[in-house]
Amino acid sequence: MMKLAKEHRGIIVLHNWRWINGGLIGQSEWSEHFPDCGGTSQSPVDVITTQTKYEPSLIPVTPLGYSQHGNQPFTLSNNGHTVIVELPEWMGFRGLPWFFTAAQLHLHWGNGGPGNGGSEHTINGRSADAELHVVHYNSELYTNMSAAMTQKDGLAVFGILIETGDETNPAFNNILNHMSRVRYADQKAFIPAFDVQSLFPEDLGRYYRYNGSLTTPPCYQSVIWTVFHERVQISKAQVSLKTHEKNQTSKTCIEIINVFFIHSPAMPWSCRMSPGIFTVIACFSVKSQKKRDARVEQAASCAFTLRHRP
Repeated sequence: MMKLAKEHRGIIVLHNWRWINGGLIGQSEWSEHFPDCGGTSQSPVDVITTQTKYEPSLIPVTPLGYSQHGNQPFTLSNNGHTVIVELPEWMGFRGLPWFFTAAQLHLHWGNGGPGNGGSEHTINGRSADAELHVVHYNSELYTNMSAAMTQKDGLAVFGILIETGDETNPAFNNILNHMSRVRYADQKAFIPAFDVQSLFPEDLGRYYRYNGSLTTPPCYQSVIWTVFHERVQISKAQVSLKTHEKNQTSKTCIEIINVFFIHSPAMPWSCRMSPGIFTVIACFSVKSQKKRDARVEQAASCAFTLRHRP
């Protein structure tokens, strides 16, 4: 889930529940307290690649400054439900009508049980073990992320799906090796600056884009999502890093054990998708293989529409 603040209007985050006026509310009740959570452009979505049509105007994502990390350290923090790395303001990307400045990146993970993938977005119903979000705000129109996050054209987020395998991914050690320093909520630590683009997949020209929302309250429908088709891999050894021995249900401690396997959705993401039309944009030809009859379908992509009927 995209987590931008520990508290908002008296709410304290606790996984997929929210404390409101001393009580917990589940995901199914979010819209009662936050109207946007019942909107027609809610995230995340399941990308169905066969429902695509070609849109040649799209270009590969062009990150700017992500490899130029400078000499100043980055700030790693624990906001009570995930770890966040604050990014310097010279990082950003073009490819949309405005320039978007990087603000932070954070991780989402599952609980490690069978079938409990930790990613928020899925492609053809298939989840990943985790998802990295790189958050940007529209710096041409708004002064900071707080001002931008309530506006329809305010935020742009990269979604990078993460799988576990046998090979170590050194880029992620720049974060994982320091997680023991932020065991508890509100802890912060300086970590050596690193090449943020090394976290990205190699192919930045294959992606899905759509107008969506923050995935937790207040669920503002202000996010231009770019979900990369190519998944990155980290090793099982990296996943098994531990920073805290016992999970706490208090609001002051976060368990970071088996790093990517804590968050588990309270309900299937398909239940979040409100009736409406999502236009999802990508820039490549998609091959979808159906296992039962081994038939391969190819759809020329670049604009694909997910249609959810009442």
